[in-house]
Amino acid sequence: MSVKIEGTIILDFTTKNPLSQVAQNADVLPVASVFENITVIAMNSPAVALRTGLTGVYFATVNCTAVNGFEVGKTYNVVVSATVGGITQNKVLATFVVGAKALDDVVDAAGVRTAVGLATANLDTQLLATAKDATVALNSTVAKDATVAKDATVAKDLTVSKDATVAKDLTVAKDVTVAKASQLPVLVSGRVPADVTALAGDSVAATNLMRSASSIHVGSVTGATTTTSLIDSGLTQSNAAHWDNRGIIFLTGVLAKKYVDILAFDPATDKLTFVALFVAPSISDIYVII
Repeated sequence: MSVKIEGTIILDFTTKNPLSQVAQNADVLPVASVFENITVIAMNSPAVALRTGLTGVYFATVNCTAVNGFEVGKTYNVVVSATVGGITQNKVLATFVVGAKALDDVVDAAGVRTAVGLATANLDTQLLATAKDATVALNSTVAKDATVAKDATVAKDLTVSKDATVAKDLTVAKDVTVAKASQLPVLVSGRVPADVTALAGDSVAATNLMRSASSIHVGSVTGATTTTSLIDSGLTQSNAAHWDNRGIIFLTGVLAKKYVDILAFDPATDKLTFVALFVAPSISDIYVII
């Protein structure tokens, strides 16, 4: 899903009684939050309202403006939290990427069309059609020493290599070899090694991204589960407060993409306790703690 910068999206969602599954209004107005990429702190809280005359039907209005912190090329997640019958549930409403505005969005399309004599239509389409009808003149010169002709030859200063000539049908000569300097890098475990040292030229941003990603714990359910707890033998932390103020997002199973707040951690049993879910996680379900 893509949204243009400065655009607005409306996201509908419903609330139900967690026991009967019958549509029911939330105890209090639900709260929507917007998270940028993998950040753990909400950057924005869109307005939420109840659809008039519809029980349990709400909508969140997300204004994707620069003033609200949105940036072109970044991914955002909209999460809603609602309490129904005393039970709080969380849900991801949407994941989208903010894109740049189209040409018609940022220029006076009508004024440009009038100036260049184009018909009333989409500016991008008209300009493309005009370009297709433009031909390079018969005698146009490509460069000082390069002449376009029926049997054009590559000029003296444009020789590819000693024994390579440009064939009539633009075939690369048999003896052309790739110079050492243009060889591909050596693969590591079947992959081209790459270390990102800067984001948009900012090395601090790359370091911060690495540190935030390193704080995400990936685990899997290894022991008994309920709708409010799971056991993961990989949780070897010794302090009961280690996971305070953190949350879980399930990646696989019935609860995939479901977010829930952590309430407690028992180091002795490797047990996480969290806000009640509508169904218990299963053994081997993979999750992350953010």
